[in-house]
Amino acid sequence: MNKRIISLLFLSCVLFACEDQQANTADVLDHNESTKDDKLSYTMEEWKQQALESTWYQNVTIPSEESYVEMIDFEGDEVPELFIGYNGTNYGYIIGQYNNESKAWEQWISQQYEATIHGDIRFKGIFKGKDKKDIALITKFTAGASDNLEVLHLLKVADDGNDIISGQSYRLYTDSDLKVDTSKNVFTIQTGDFSEHFTLRDHAVTSEYRTTNLYSGLPIIQNPKLLKLLNHDFFKTNIIFGDTYPVAKEKSGLPKTEDYYEGGLCSFYNDYFFCLAEDEIPVSHYYLSNFKNVTKESLEEVINQAIHISSYERYENPDDIVYYANFEFENVYFQAEFNHDQSNAELTSLTLGINASE
Repeated sequence: MNKRIISLLFLSCVLFACEDQQANTADVLDHNESTKDDKLSYTMEEWKQQALESTWYQNVTIPSEESYVEMIDFEGDEVPELFIGYNGTNYGYIIGQYNNESKAWEQWISQQYEATIHGDIRFKGIFKGKDKKDIALITKFTAGASDNLEVLHLLKVADDGNDIISGQSYRLYTDSDLKVDTSKNVFTIQTGDFSEHFTLRDHAVTSEYRTTNLYSGLPIIQNPKLLKLLNHDFFKTNIIFGDTYPVAKEKSGLPKTEDYYEGGLCSFYNDYFFCLAEDEIPVSHYYLSNFKNVTKESLEEVINQAIHISSYERYENPDDIVYYANFEFENVYFQAEFNHDQSNAELTSLTLGINASE
């Protein structure tokens, strides 16, 4: 009888031990699967291999035989994107991303350009930006019949995460020498005897001579109360800081006139205009006019700050007085002109620029 009880107890212990071991094994497996699926903690090389072996990459159409790939974590989520650069008369880049829901690679961004002779997208390195987001340094090079054009772009994800944009651009000339130090987020442009050292810190690029914020990729004015108050056709174009002159023209449509103003080529519309900077360099300012019933008081109420109006004589004419005020609001620099300097002064024109300090 005792032997029988002991045998039953032994069997029970064995069974329970097996169940515990199976449970522990199952927990380990579930944990491993969860870690793999949720964190997707692969090395950069494993991500690259996975991307290159994906169905998407095998079927992607690259319009050039001259191409290369880089892994860049634009979103800072430790799931890098595959950057495909290609060169030739058709040149540009394609960016693929991993879809965590479908567990598959797919195309995210595609940007193609054309060159009459030859064009290159040249990869120069990766900076680590704000929130661990990668910023890729590339140069866009175009060989023309009479001249070559090369521009350095700092590619970043837009602040809403929906696009890849050029955060800032810098013209490189024939005798320019570009040096990049990715370990310090520093690049240097030397042209002849003049050199300028640029450092990326958080959301701005600083040099010995200037500090410039990176473009956000978002609408210039996002405050709904200010948009409603200004009530201006310019904001219906969806132009953003970072748009080049051709892009801004494409968004605005055919201008009423295109002519030179203060030495620069400008596109004029009914109640706004903008001017060409250097080729491939974004438009830095937009000039708006013909406001209706926008007063100094109403502006102050919306932006929640005092506006101080100053004045000067235009063209040395004492009868031609300009009343103006400069202020900043939500990372936009405003230069406003009014019809006089009293509290009920009405807004007559407004210049919008990216918030930057020189």
